Amino acid sequence: MAPILRFTDALIYAIKSRRAERKKDEATQRLYYGLMLKEDSDAALLRIFECFLEAAPQQVLQTSLLLRRYEDFRVHQILSICSSIIGMGWCLAAYQRAVRFAQQDKLNMNWQGSVLQVVWHFLVTLSRIISISIIAYLFPIWTILACFIHIFCMSIWLQLLDRSPFCSHNKIAELAFSVALGAVYLFTYILPIEGRTRYRYTVYYILCFFQNLTCALLWYFYVDDATRNSVYFHLVSVLTIVPYCIGILFMVVYYMFFHPKVKVRRGITDTAVSFKVNEQIAEVS
Repeated sequence: MAPILRFTDALIYAIKSRRAERKKDEATQRLYYGLMLKEDSDAALLRIFECFLEAAPQQVLQTSLLLRRYEDFRVHQILSICSSIIGMGWCLAAYQRAVRFAQQDKLNMNWQGSVLQVVWHFLVTLSRIISISIIAYLFPIWTILACFIHIFCMSIWLQLLDRSPFCSHNKIAELAFSVALGAVYLFTYILPIEGRTRYRYTVYYILCFFQNLTCALLWYFYVDDATRNSVYFHLVSVLTIVPYCIGILFMVVYYMFFHPKVKVRRGITDTAVSFKVNEQIAEVS
């Protein structure tokens, strides 16, 4: 429901911006256009929470059940899981595009960058879902505990090092936002604040790589003989590592060649971030 309300507000602001354009009122047009973009980026963020707090856990459950009853395997079930994960990758790419549109100091993302982002996030999310699913298949209770520990650590990281200005006026809401984002970090990483991304991505993706590697090793050593002799045993082992590494490769290619640079104003690199306060667009340098 929340994304629908955001889209409704965005449509209203778009209409007001169009009316201001017809009246030759450039200041009002820019104001409502900025508000429309911010509503769109907020809706994109809400879609991310919907994907990774609702759809992703369902895919983990569905995949672990398929592993238990692989004799009832159907092609449409695999296609359903893959299409859902592709949707998650598209959701993340759409969020990045929306954020770029909303920030006046940033260049917009081109279609090549969007495609690379979709592939990058699809492959990383696929490997994360497979990794969590095989551990849920082997050790259901321990998987729940491990997920809670991961969420707790990510929430602490957000509170101490990457605290977002979102809901900063309310400590409980701010903490809830960090916990929700920490849950998203079970599957993928999104930037909570502006700044240099290299070190954050490095820490997060190295941590997740070792988690995936641990899951693959546990799968290899602790799976039962019937599963070990099944047709998907080696395939599952590969899917925990190989898509992840290929996804990271796509990420590196994106940031090296297709990532939009910060606009340069008057010969100085401007790092202002725009945001909405009381229906106004403000900028912080």
